[in-house]
Amino acid sequence: MYELADRNKEIVYIGHGRLKERLRRHFTENIYKEVTYFRYEETFSKEKAKKRKSVVE
Repeated sequence: MYELADRNKEIVYIGHGRLKERLRRHFTENIYKEVTYFRYEETFSKEKAKKRKSVVE
């Protein structure tokens, strides 16, 4: 699971999956221009990542 946050450390996106591929897409397509912080956590469970994402939304 990974989180992208803005300069105020407000989370703008939580994702899971193949990290390198997903991050490349986010930044090459300029989806999240305001992102200045990144956090990564190994969850070993897609369900745990989805649960974390639902809490933030």
